[in-house]
Amino acid sequence: MRLVGRDGGLATIDAVLGGLTAARASRRSAFVRVVGEPGIGKSRLLAEATRRADRRGFLVVEGAAAEFDDDLAFAVFVDALDDYLAGLDDRALQRLAPAVLAHLGTVFPALEHRADGPVLTLPAERYRIHRAVRALLSLLAEPAPLVLVLDDVHWSDTASGELLTYLLAHPPTGSVLIAVGYRPAHLPDRLRAAFDRGHLSGHVETIELGPLRRADAELLAGAAVRRGTFEHLYTESGGNPFYLLELARAADRDGTASSGGTAVRGGIVSGGTVVSGGAVVSGGTSAGAVPAAVIAAIGQEIATLPDAARTLVHGAAVAGEPFDIQLAALAAGMADSDALSLVDQLASVGLVTQTDVPRRFAFRHPLVRRAVYESAGPGWRIEAHRRLADALRARGAAAVELAHHVQACAQPGDLEAVAALTAAGHAVASQAPLVAARRFDAALRLLPVGPADTRTRLDLLVALATSLGAAGQFQDSHRALELALAHLPAGEVGMAARLQAFCAAVETVLGLHDQARRRLRLALDALADRRSAEAATLMIELAADAHWSLDWPAERRWAAEAAAVARHVGDQAIEASALTLVAFSEFGMGTAELADDTLRTAATLADTMSDAEVAGRLDITFHLAGAGLNLEQFEQAVRHADRGVALARATGQGQYMVQTIIMKCGALRLLGRLSEAAQSAEEAVDSARLGGHDNLIAFALQARTWVATARGDLDLALASGQESRAITRRNPHTMLAAVDAWILGEAELEAGRPARCVAVVLDAAGGPDAERLPWANRCRAWHLLARADTERGRLSAAQEWIARLDAALPGVAPFSLPRAETESARAHLLLAQGKYQAAASAALVSAAAADRISARLYAARARLLAGRALAAAGRKTAGDGTPGGTNVRGTADGEGTVDLLERARTELELYGALRYRDEAARELRRLGVRTGSGATPQRGASQGASGQGTHDDALSPRERTIAALAAAGRTNSQIATELFLSTRTVERHLTHIFSKLDVSSRAQLGAVLQPRADTDGQHSR
Repeated sequence: MRLVGRDGGLATIDAVLGGLTAARASRRSAFVRVVGEPGIGKSRLLAEATRRADRRGFLVVEGAAAEFDDDLAFAVFVDALDDYLAGLDDRALQRLAPAVLAHLGTVFPALEHRADGPVLTLPAERYRIHRAVRALLSLLAEPAPLVLVLDDVHWSDTASGELLTYLLAHPPTGSVLIAVGYRPAHLPDRLRAAFDRGHLSGHVETIELGPLRRADAELLAGAAVRRGTFEHLYTESGGNPFYLLELARAADRDGTASSGGTAVRGGIVSGGTVVSGGAVVSGGTSAGAVPAAVIAAIGQEIATLPDAARTLVHGAAVAGEPFDIQLAALAAGMADSDALSLVDQLASVGLVTQTDVPRRFAFRHPLVRRAVYESAGPGWRIEAHRRLADALRARGAAAVELAHHVQACAQPGDLEAVAALTAAGHAVASQAPLVAARRFDAALRLLPVGPADTRTRLDLLVALATSLGAAGQFQDSHRALELALAHLPAGEVGMAARLQAFCAAVETVLGLHDQARRRLRLALDALADRRSAEAATLMIELAADAHWSLDWPAERRWAAEAAAVARHVGDQAIEASALTLVAFSEFGMGTAELADDTLRTAATLADTMSDAEVAGRLDITFHLAGAGLNLEQFEQAVRHADRGVALARATGQGQYMVQTIIMKCGALRLLGRLSEAAQSAEEAVDSARLGGHDNLIAFALQARTWVATARGDLDLALASGQESRAITRRNPHTMLAAVDAWILGEAELEAGRPARCVAVVLDAAGGPDAERLPWANRCRAWHLLARADTERGRLSAAQEWIARLDAALPGVAPFSLPRAETESARAHLLLAQGKYQAAASAALVSAAAADRISARLYAARARLLAGRALAAAGRKTAGDGTPGGTNVRGTADGEGTVDLLERARTELELYGALRYRDEAARELRRLGVRTGSGATPQRGASQGASGQGTHDDALSPRERTIAALAAAGRTNSQIATELFLSTRTVERHLTHIFSKLDVSSRAQLGAVLQPRADTDGQHSR
């Protein structure tokens, strides 16, 4: 059938397809969304797009979401890709990492053999599946551009919606077009917002389809409309192509034009519902806006089928969309052989069409399937679902496959159905927590009321609350927990304490801080024994709340009492958790030695505990990682975080996962392991966004900001920091809001905006005294304020901030970072005052302080600062503007200016702090040291025929590949995806490449490689 009236949409499709070919060099993906009401022609336009893409030789895969099937995880992606993957040679997938293939095996049945046991146990980590699918799409696009068509995504399951949202934010590399069709009124808010952001940024092309013009509609209807009836049908259809054709079909079949409010052969139209042949066809949620005449026409078409054919088509509607003929026959209660002959009748009248897959058929339009399903009648549908459930169970089908049919046919008290739905919920909880929540809720509705089932009900309510929380449905999660507490039998003291703590945590997420504190105190007062493990658990929650509310005395009081109670009952796990919070409170109040001693005691306790014991209190590892980060035990912080993450994955406990990763990220940043820190930050952001917890999102964005600033990606740092600040300012009197003082403040300063740095720091820290910050962390705020005022030329103000730093140092004597920050601020001020030797000395004191605690990034930056000061001193000594002073001794062991800058450059490059590395390289060039593309090749580099080094001959084949991609503008992450390496491996290779070629930027790398490319081109000519 010819596509009419959609010239604008086709022009957009052609432009995008043409751009897809042109973009192969830049490896840019594209998105197109086709939006409009039901029947407006979205699917038809997408079908034309696939035809045109196929004609160009692109790889085209198509899928569609189906109504009633929105509880099958990733269903629309499986529909599009699984058949293609089933026929793909395994060797084609070998370039994907084993972990990636394992995650893909949990999504696509065709790759299920790749998943060796459960690979994802935490809902917070379902972004790993998203990354795996992204890598798969990039791989499939390598031989030829890939066009992935996803239709009717307004019906897609929540897992598919999350995946599509992720791909919009993190497009696949390579020539990939993702084209989607949806009804805007029914699209989930989060997915709609993602598409809208993409449209505003120019990344998503939007095709909005409206009614056909009169001339186009007449052309579409053509011979199907008898003379004189078109005007009536056009008015009745409103120019909607599907409505027009359905009315035209009915008019041709009946010999009259159907219309709302008039008699239709075999049926009566009334209020959008047609009673036809004894069956009721209702528009429902999806078809509510469909004209009554159209509903009547479809209902009449179904009613006029022979009985056997009508029974089969009803079974097909129950079996799914598209439907397997065998499953349709089972649902209809007939033999497979009978169904094969009857399906021909259905196809001959145009109700169903055959797909590309043998024995699989689809309805001609989703509205037709809806009408068929409703016309079957509720009682018949229940029995059809039961027949399918029994047949699938007999085949040994998985609980996930059974659940939809079990839920549709089960009756209250059916414990077998309860077990099946519960199993199905747990099976998808890590992939699609909202789907899992629906299963748990359905099981609860079937569960009989009685004391024998109390434990089952409690377990289901907790599972429901957990899944709802993981899906960001915190209000519903809170209601489930309240129900659990209401059903809790008397005497369940331990369970009650855990549930009250869980409920208080959700209330904190909802911003109900006073209610959470009141709940915990009431629960504590209700305990008969205040010196019990349950009491200590509640005290720890109260201490944690005080910590985030900046109430350090209350934190110490509650945590110290919890620790004492834990010792009394002999619970080492609770004691260790409580002691970490004591250490935090001592740190906040400036009693540094007590903080350090307490943390060491807590760490010793945790280290003597088995993994099983720690798994019982995973908050231990989170608190130990956080305390280690703040108390300058960075390696220990990473170790505790890694243990916590591993145990969380092994036991399926995700409640502290994101926070623990953030603590690890901060420690890695200070240790100079920026590649790993960046990876951790992205994991935290992706996880937090999936959970929908604003404070957790802000916390993760702060981690990304801090790392991006260190790496020199200031655009990302500022965007993330400002997004975080927009969240934290809603409740400024919290630890989370205070952290912005040094996180966003540093990003603003490094971006050359010292005035904005001052404004952010003072606002977040609570004024000049930085009273919202723990005592040692105030030095970070004052250090930034001193540097910002130095850059603004307000040197006396900078000196006042340094005086505050000097006054604070005795109180934080056990810590080295405050000393490093103080001397760094002093060095910047002295440099601005022209006191170069004194500035260098202060900077080297800062470096030494940072070296003592392995704060490698701080130390390298301090050495860079010392080198700048010594270089400036040398230029002043030279007097005539020529380079001088390169032999100035800057360190006790005789390290000169050049050596100092070279060391800083090498370290900063190794750490991945490329912006600071470039600064060191500029200082060296000003001293006459060649550091860029004009440098002499390193010893051992081979010489070309002309006697000059060809530069990249010194590189291995892998290094040449990575160098070429980097020079072409690929990011490290893109290179890692394309070559199936880790980002850290790519960065390590680039460090070696830069060192071998003596370059300090990708632009210089391109300049070095270009002569070789030109030579190769001349040889080929």
